Amino acid sequence: METHFLSIKTVVLDTDLIVVLKVSRTISFTVFLEKLKKKFEYVVTIDKENNDNEKTADGKKGAKGKEITGLAYKDRDYHLITLADEEDWDVCVDECSDGRLTLYAGLGGREVI
Repeated sequence: METHFLSIKTVVLDTDLIVVLKVSRTISFTVFLEKLKKKFEYVVTIDKENNDNEKTADGKKGAKGKEITGLAYKDRDYHLITLADEEDWDVCVDECSDGRLTLYAGLGGREVI
């Protein structure tokens, strides 16, 4: 049974950051990107306060001064699919029947795929 809300976990590659959002299944890709950007900026601010956001204990780089430049998800067959537009987003949401979705984000020009 499909749920109305999606719990979206966005793993920011090359960092230790994870951004979690709960959104309506009917949200547009553009609005989702705006919400993700705002939440990402908040998470980076908190991360900076905790460890100066330069480098984490496990050697991963922080996200200081960077922004999300690419998003992808894994489909049912575990292929990594880039989200580029509203059509890609609709397919992604349709595949997410259990209400949970993991996205992978690239920073500062880094491609996800």
